[in-house]
Amino acid sequence: MILIDMAKQKLEKILESLLDLPPQEVQSLMRRLFKEGLYRPPKLEDITRRLEHVVKENKLPSEIVDKAIGWARSQK
Repeated sequence: MILIDMAKQKLEKILESLLDLPPQEVQSLMRRLFKEGLYRPPKLEDITRRLEHVVKENKLPSEIVDKAIGWARSQK
C-alpha cells in the first residue's frame, strides 16, 4: 500500500506540473514521448472494454453514446 500511495503522489505532482505548462509545451512533450516509444496509446480493445463498463454502469442512452463516438472520431 505504501508503494501505491507514493506512486499516486508522484503522479499527482506530474499532472499538476503538466497543468502549469502551456498547451504547445504539452503537445511537444507528447510528440517526443511517442517518437521515443515511451508512451503508447491504449489498445482499442482496452478502450472498448472500459467504455462498455461505463455505459452499463451509468445506464447511458444510445444517443449519448453515439454522440461521444462521433466526437472521439473527429479528434484524430
